[in-house]
Formats: sequence, structure tokens, C-alpha cells
Amino acid sequence: MPTTLSVTNRSNQDVLTFITLGSTPGCVHNVSDLRFSDDSIHLITIAPLNGKFTLPVGKSCRIDAPSGKGFNGNFSFGTPPLNGPSPGLPHGVNLAEFIINNGFQPGGQETIDISVVTGANAIVSMSVSAEDWTSNGGKVKVKSFQNKEWDQSTGIVGVFPYGCDNCTSSDNPPREVGRHPEFCNKEPICNVQRSAAKNQGGNLDITFIDFIDNQLSRDVTIESVHFGGTFMRLDGRGVGAMSNSGGGKVDCHKGAQGWEQFLLREIDSGIITLESKFFPGVYVRMDGSSVKTSSGSGAGVVNAQFGAGDYEKFRLKPMQQGEYAIESVRFPGVVIRMDATGVVPGDAGGGTVNCQLGAGGWEVFRLHYI
Repeated sequence: MPTTLSVTNRSNQDVLTFITLGSTPGCVHNVSDLRFSDDSIHLITIAPLNGKFTLPVGKSCRIDAPSGKGFNGNFSFGTPPLNGPSPGLPHGVNLAEFIINNGFQPGGQETIDISVVTGANAIVSMSVSAEDWTSNGGKVKVKSFQNKEWDQSTGIVGVFPYGCDNCTSSDNPPREVGRHPEFCNKEPICNVQRSAAKNQGGNLDITFIDFIDNQLSRDVTIESVHFGGTFMRLDGRGVGAMSNSGGGKVDCHKGAQGWEQFLLREIDSGIITLESKFFPGVYVRMDGSSVKTSSGSGAGVVNAQFGAGDYEKFRLKPMQQGEYAIESVRFPGVVIRMDATGVVPGDAGGGTVNCQLGAGGWEVFRLHYI
């Protein structure tokens, strides 16, 4: 029974969609041979294996390979596939990968996944109508899945995490990404499969939900209320992989330039991360495990981390109008503290940024959207 494939745009804008075919024997090898169910969608051939088309907002279009041919390739949105982060796409590009109708292969498996190995620029989902798709050697039945941000896609059935070309290990990812075993899965859950020769047919739908930068995110600077004109600064030099103790430095600076700019992104209801704009992929981290009481000099550690886990998640706690304390999710009640005593214009950075139990004057900030 043949498997059909459709591509859907659930966002609020038309999206430029790229298709890249694989070179698997027995599969379609020229994008010009593909047939679209919507005649208003026009495919532009870039090369025999590569094409692009604009998928209008709200549209769903079925795409068929010629009869008797398998269909193998990937879709990306807004950009062709890349080997890793680039200046215009600092968090890389994710791919919706598939091979269907390949029953001609001895022991062949229809296989689908979303690859975040080289990063993620979009939220994409894959869903199937049949009941016989599984993962992890048949242990997990699968009907749908979608990726999250580049550093949040570990542990999702059907999704290859960042740098993890072998799902449970980082063996040979692109040089631009490098090895990142810290993001890899404990179980082989990345491929969703079923028999290619004997299955229930049905449809595979690949849905573009939105570009990640269109999610709830804003560029901000973070100014101390007590030390007016002094901003939080992150030095992410040397922070290129996740470390249990973090790295880099978070301190203070008079005025706001590149190292004082952050991408504030709401990743869940009321939960935010603070990512350096100058050092993409590097986040503000708090270890408040030692903060048990309020202290005049503060305690704990605020530094930097590659990727965002529990220690990099915060809530904005409203204080007075337009002013906030920045509270740890992992350590409730513990907030970021800034002591900018002695920091003067022209300094490369100084003072202290650490933690405090409860928010007083040195723990209150203004967020300036830029």
C-alpha cells in the first residue's frame, strides 16, 4: 500500500520551502519529476536533486514521486540545508528527513525523522495517519513529533539532537558543528520506522509551524536599577561545549554594546532563557545550590553555559513598574544579584554578578528592548 506525503504551512506567513532528494537507487532523482496536488504552487529546479517553492500560508499540498519510484529526501524552510551555524543563521538549520515507498529494498524500512544535528531554525512537526510507525526497535508507537530549539531537542522521539549524528553518540557530525555528546539520547529513539514492503500505507504530513526567531523572543539589555547605567555583561570566550560547572564570565559594564546584549526567549509559559547575542549558543547560567539564606555579599555562581538546561532557565518576577527580579527556575527564590561598586566608564568589565535569596535593591533590573 503506497504512502503519500504532504507539506503543510501552519504559520502566519508564506514560507520558502526547499526540497533535497537523496541519491538512493530506485528513488526519484529529479525534482522536476515530482507532482504537486496544488497547481498554484510552482517548483523551481535548482539542480536535479534540489528545488524550492513557496508554500502559501494555511496551505497543505500533496507531493508525489512517479509511480513505482521511492521517495527519499528532506525538507528545510527558509534556507537550503547547511552544515552548521552561519552568520545569518547562528543556530543552524533543521531538516525533515524521509524515505517512503522503498519496498524494493530487501528488508527496507520506511523511515522519518527531524534532524537537529546541524541546528534548528524552525519548529517543524511530522505526523502519520497509519498506526504501524514505531521507534526504538518497535518499543514506542508514534503518531506525531516535533523539534524544539537547537539545544532543547534531546529526548524527543523522532528527533536527532544537536551534533548527534548517531542519535546516542556524536561520531562524525559536520566540522562546523563539532562533536557534542552532551546532547545525545540515552536510547535509540531518533528514527521512526516501519516495514517498507508490508505496511498500512496512509499519509505522512510535514508541517512548518514557525521560524524559531518568530517565537516569543526579544533582544534586550539588562540594566541594574541600583547602579543606573550599568548593564549585565557576558564574556563567552572559550565556552564551546556544555560543562557541569559552566564557564566564561558574567559581570558588569557601564553602557551597553555587543557583550551586554541578550536574546530573551520564552521557552515555556513564563520561563525564559538569556542567550548572548555576541556569543550565539552561550547562555546565562545560575548555580544557586549554596544559597540558603540572604547574604550581604551574595553567594552562588552566575556564569555562562553552552546550551540551555535547568540552570539556564529563569522567570521574570515583576517588582515596580517596568522593573524585574530574575529568578532561577531550578532554585526557586534565588535571584540574580549585581554589585557594580567601582565600575566606571571605560572598564572592560568588572563588579560582581552572583546570587541572592530574595530580591532587594541590588537584585532589581530594567529590561531595555532593542
